[in-house]
Amino acid sequence: MIVVKGTEPRLLLTTRIGKERATSEEVVSALFDIDPEVYVEPLDNRGLLVVYSQIKDPFALIDALITKRVSRVFNAIPVDTSCTARYEDICRSCIELVLLRGFRLPIRFIALCRKRGWEVDSCSRLVRYVGETIEKLGIGEVEFKHYDYILRIEVVDNKAFLSLYERWRDSLTRISTRLSRTL
Repeated sequence: MIVVKGTEPRLLLTTRIGKERATSEEVVSALFDIDPEVYVEPLDNRGLLVVYSQIKDPFALIDALITKRVSRVFNAIPVDTSCTARYEDICRSCIELVLLRGFRLPIRFIALCRKRGWEVDSCSRLVRYVGETIEKLGIGEVEFKHYDYILRIEVVDNKAFLSLYERWRDSLTRISTRLSRTL
């Protein structure tokens, strides 16, 4: 991996399995205008790409992918922070994310998890652990219908990619759906 000062994971992209390398070239080309230091790490035979960028707002990167009509990407999952895939580390990072985002506390949120690997035994246990901890601290409450925010946990091998964003932004993460509407 090329390490450029200030770059962090900002997006986790899904694509067809086996097309990761070709898609990564297309993504770099699309994002080069807004961040010449962008780096895309293809996770071969996983259907995943990790986008490293100096741009802090992952939704700006998603909009650039839509504008440039990157057709090989299905979903673009925003990443605010990442950590090792351990319950304690994920929980600590989620708490920091809630506190540092500047939202009015307590927030009403739903936690969504997807695991791609064996580091975390169960997404439902992880979500329960994180949700209970955040509720005990009084900074948030888990809601299943009337939530305002989405806390997203994506576990890939030994890393966890985390994001917290407003509910209305969730539809923006489906690249293939948004592209089909603009054609």
